[in-house]
Amino acid sequence: MTEVQSTFKSTDFEHEVMLCLLEDQAPMYEELRYQYRHASILRREKSIFSNTTYYSMPACIQPMKNKQFKIGDIKAEVVGCKDELNITLFVRRGFLSHMEITENNGNYPQMPSLLTVYRDCY
Repeated sequence: MTEVQSTFKSTDFEHEVMLCLLEDQAPMYEELRYQYRHASILRREKSIFSNTTYYSMPACIQPMKNKQFKIGDIKAEVVGCKDELNITLFVRRGFLSHMEITENNGNYPQMPSLLTVYRDCY
């Protein structure tokens, strides 16, 4: 079962994760940081496996040059969760679309508290 929540404020956890995801200094990340600063949360979907946050952009924001891509292979360790969380950030039509955070065993924490975010280099 997925619970849909409409809210327009990022949680501290989501904000901390996003800041860690966007630390890279490449031009693409500068565009993403700009979009994130101007984004509103459209809706949030939660389940026992995941939390997905969908973003909305104001009409004045220009699309990125790269129209479709995802940033994946990102992991997060959180307090009270023995397994790391998987994080994927999606861009669609040149705009920040959504961030998906998943926990593979159905134990997604209710109130996650971030310890660290890192790129999974297998």
